[in-house]
Amino acid sequence: MLFHACQLMTKDEAKNAPIIWTTFGLFYNGQFITHEIMSANKLKKLLNTL
Repeated sequence: MLFHACQLMTKDEAKNAPIIWTTFGLFYNGQFITHEIMSANKLKKLLNTL
């Protein structure tokens, strides 16, 4: 599984983000999954279901 993190560094990047919650967003195959910040275990569990 390939993981890619994207850090928004400017106000313009945040304004042009694909979601309104710019602190955290999880996408899989281009589809929005969640904006919830998760513990490592919860994230692993979610990734195993995808």
